[in-house]
Amino acid sequence: MRRPSDDIVSWAIIEVLRSHGVIHSQRKLAQMVAARLRDLDPAYAVGEGRLRRIALRIPQVEVQVELRQGGDAKLDGCPCCGARLHARWGKDLFGKRRLQGRVCTACGLHMGAEGGVPSRYVFIWRSGRAQGKRRRGSRGSLDAFPST
Repeated sequence: MRRPSDDIVSWAIIEVLRSHGVIHSQRKLAQMVAARLRDLDPAYAVGEGRLRRIALRIPQVEVQVELRQGGDAKLDGCPCCGARLHARWGKDLFGKRRLQGRVCTACGLHMGAEGGVPSRYVFIWRSGRAQGKRRRGSRGSLDAFPST
């Protein structure tokens, strides 16, 4: 198995999402992208986690995360992209400081104070986004990708 570059994987994600619009499962996207990559080279393979992290960097792709309650393990980073989580604090009616939730510094994922475990990723193609406009943090542009 060979590992394709991030640019080739990004191109395959864009091709798949342009043709389908919305894909309601990370596994389904991985199967479709793998099929597209096999058209280029039968030895190419890509994992679901890497695929999700690359999709987060594409400005025209919106990634929605559905969280479920559970997972007592302490969160070290964002379950979506792995970046640092920023705690959001507020005060209750008695003036005590309480944790309101957490926000990812890179992808913008919001979660409640209880946290959560991702149960589903939804990938949406947003063709109306300008290529130069960045949606989440500092992301790259699509200038280096092959045009179709």
